Amino acid sequence: FQISPPSVAKIPTKIKREVPFPIPYSVILSPSHITKELPPVKIMMMKIIVDSPDGDKVRLNLPMAAVKIFVKSGSMAFGNKAMEDIDFNQIIDLAEQGMVGELVTVDSADGDHVHIVVE
Repeated sequence: FQISPPSVAKIPTKIKREVPFPIPYSVILSPSHITKELPPVKIMMMKIIVDSPDGDKVRLNLPMAAVKIFVKSGSMAFGNKAMEDIDFNQIIDLAEQGMVGELVTVDSADGDHVHIVVE
C-alpha cells in the first residue's frame, strides 16, 4: 500500500479519541472503560475465595477500606497457610492503579485453592 501525494491531503491531521494516548491501564484492563471510569478504590470490593481439600469453602467479600485496615494490623491470612505469602499491599497498589478482576490465583501443594478478585 502506498500513499500518493493527493491522498496525503485527505488524511486527517488529528483523530479524535475518547481515551487519551497513551491509554491508562485502568482503561485497558477494565471492560467498563467504554461507558464509565473505574470507581475509587475506597468503594471497591475484594473477594477472597478459598477451597480446601477437606471440603471447607470460604467466601469473603470485603470493602477495600476494610482490607487496608486488616493489612495494617497484619491479619489478612485468616489462618490459611496458602494466604500467608500473599502481599496484600501489592494487591491494594494494583487496585489503586486501576487493575481489577482476578489478580491472584494460588493452588497450594496442600490442595488449597485461593482466588482474589478486586471489583
